[in-house]
Amino acid sequence: MLIKNGIETQTHDGARTQFGLQFVKTGMVDKKFGKLFSKLFDYRLKADYGDLFDFGKDIVEPLFEEVELLINTIRKKYRLPLLTFLYSRPKRKEYET
Repeated sequence: MLIKNGIETQTHDGARTQFGLQFVKTGMVDKKFGKLFSKLFDYRLKADYGDLFDFGKDIVEPLFEEVELLINTIRKKYRLPLLTFLYSRPKRKEYET
C-alpha cells in the first residue's frame, strides 16, 4: 500500500509509522487493523532481537483469523492482487510444539 501510494521508507519502523499516519489516522484503514499491524511489528522485533521469546500456539493461533481479515480487507479495498507466495496459512502441525 505504501509503495502503491508513492510512500517510501528506509526502515521497518518507518513503514509502521507511515502506515499509521497515511492509512489509519486518515480512516482509510480501520484502527483495529492499525493496532494489529503494530502488534505484529512488535512481535517481529521480539522474535529478532528479544532474549528467549517463545511464540507458542496461544499467541500465534489467534492471529491467523485477524491477519487473514486484514489482508483480505486491504486487498479488496485497494484492488491489490492476492500474493499467495508471500502469505500462506500453515497447517496446524507446522506450528505446534
